[in-house]
Amino acid sequence: MSSPYRSPLPWIGACLAAAGLGLMAWTAPASAQHDPALPVHIVVGPPPGAHPMARTDPARTARTAELPSQPREIWNRGVRGGIEQVPAVDDHGNVILATSTGELAQLGPDGTEQWRIGLGQQKSAATVSPVILSDGTRLVLNAMGEAWGVSPSGAKRFSESHGAAGRDSRVALLPRDDGSAVAAVWGRLIVIGSDGKVRDHAQIGEAIVGALIGTRDGIVATSDSGAVWLWAPPLSPRRIGSFQGSVREGVALADDRTLIAVVDRRRLVAMDRRTGALTTREVLAGMEGPPAIGSGGTAFVATMGGVLVGMGAAAEVLRVALSPQPAAGDDAGVVSYRSSPPVIVDRAGRVAFVRADGKVGVVAPDGAISAAQGMACYDPMGIVPAGPKRFLVACRAGTIRMYE
Repeated sequence: MSSPYRSPLPWIGACLAAAGLGLMAWTAPASAQHDPALPVHIVVGPPPGAHPMARTDPARTARTAELPSQPREIWNRGVRGGIEQVPAVDDHGNVILATSTGELAQLGPDGTEQWRIGLGQQKSAATVSPVILSDGTRLVLNAMGEAWGVSPSGAKRFSESHGAAGRDSRVALLPRDDGSAVAAVWGRLIVIGSDGKVRDHAQIGEAIVGALIGTRDGIVATSDSGAVWLWAPPLSPRRIGSFQGSVREGVALADDRTLIAVVDRRRLVAMDRRTGALTTREVLAGMEGPPAIGSGGTAFVATMGGVLVGMGAAAEVLRVALSPQPAAGDDAGVVSYRSSPPVIVDRAGRVAFVRADGKVGVVAPDGAISAAQGMACYDPMGIVPAGPKRFLVACRAGTIRMYE
């Protein structure tokens, strides 16, 4: 999977020594101190899988190698307890789910449930989507402020309580090539090691939203005000610009220096993260962010009204209606729409979508739509890559549908 993100660490998994554990006082305004500790062995390298984290990769491009050109459903399963968060998918096609009843479960590539584990004695529900660490550990945070690590076979690897510092996280976790993951809780950034313990932390003083992004220079975070921050430990976080509006759904990294976001649900805006300069690429009511980023940096985004647009750096390259439009003479502008999950894209420019009414399909680069038979559900929460020429749709009531 190609991505503008490049890590300085080698991609081949290796063992190395890591030090520093323990949570320092949260009064520090910037990067945390490190406590010495005995070395531990960790595996490094990019997190494995077709969808190891929200929006697929550290750049949050939602881009996969190849989507099916004519999608068809190959299996569906109902998951007991409903689905709390968008699933992760590993490199074997296994689907990792956080249920509404406070459990972590895994389905095999054929949809068979392989294992299920409760997140604590009280089975506290996950507050963020599960992610896959470099060594294959499934990591999730729950509402009790606990970091849970589970092996690919379903064995508990760790359960570390971070108390108030770990509760109420709503920002997508960022797994890193060094085997750790970065979490955001309100205005705090926390580095969680491969053993579940806090390795480092920083504070920016604003509520963080959306998803954390990995870049060559460090970790990018966006705040509730639209401000953009860069954290390169051990330096303090610094403000590098602002989208000047709400970017609650998150942003994506289109190339090494360009961030793209849907602002206030109506403007597609690019930011030069070196200068902070903003460029508005499109204005459409009801845009559903974050955008998916094609191989050439084209940003794909759909609207609540069912219009899919593809915007390059200089011009619009695609516009197609995914849903029937109101007939002439209907009450002007008063049609009620529900929000749909953001789209995903492949290297060839195919875009997969699921609409709020359950319609599923793939849009070819020329705008032709190939719709799957039947409807996925009436409560879709996400559409994610699931392996070569595969994607899945997850529904809040607990239905998973796999397409190829």
